[in-house]
Amino acid sequence: MYTCLLAVGDMDGWQSLHPDKWTDSDVLDFIFSLKDINPEMLRGEQFRALSGSELCRLSLQEFTLRDPQYGQLIHRQLQSLLDQRQYIHLSMTININSQLLVFLPINGSK
Repeated sequence: MYTCLLAVGDMDGWQSLHPDKWTDSDVLDFIFSLKDINPEMLRGEQFRALSGSELCRLSLQEFTLRDPQYGQLIHRQLQSLLDQRQYIHLSMTININSQLLVFLPINGSK
């Protein structure tokens, strides 16, 4: 038995997902959304083919090797995002007409 926890319309792609679930496009959207980055100076091609899972596993040194100018900033922002946000591990979701319905088990049922 499940109960509907919330209904959210028009989810904002990467912003609504745990970084571990990001696609390679989500990773680039996140990086280019950072305020202190000059897109013309960013070595975005170094992050182009990374999934969110791969991005989350990179060390600070690996970020810096990929982009000496912005690697530390990108790493810090990702870590801050992971620390500040709480993510619900969903048992079941249904997307109906751009509405995301989130269901969680009640009374210990699965």
